[in-house]
Amino acid sequence: MSRTPDLPASGMLHVQVAEDCTLDGGTWHRTTDQHGERTSQISHPEMSMFQQVVEYLEAKPVPPDGSMRRADEARARQRRG
Repeated sequence: MSRTPDLPASGMLHVQVAEDCTLDGGTWHRTTDQHGERTSQISHPEMSMFQQVVEYLEAKPVPPDGSMRRADEARARQRRG
């Protein structure tokens, strides 16, 4: 009988959205509930993924035909949330 390899009980989530941009997606861990069922729980990252994208974009140079108000617009959209 073959044995299934042990899977990790926890880990970090990373989301690659561009070649030079990987977001922190939080952490996960496996648990067993009171009925013996395996479940997984995901905890959110310290900084929201949206805010991570805003910081990534703010660090990039504005394209020649781009708007200088990109950061202001992104923050406004986040507040409306």
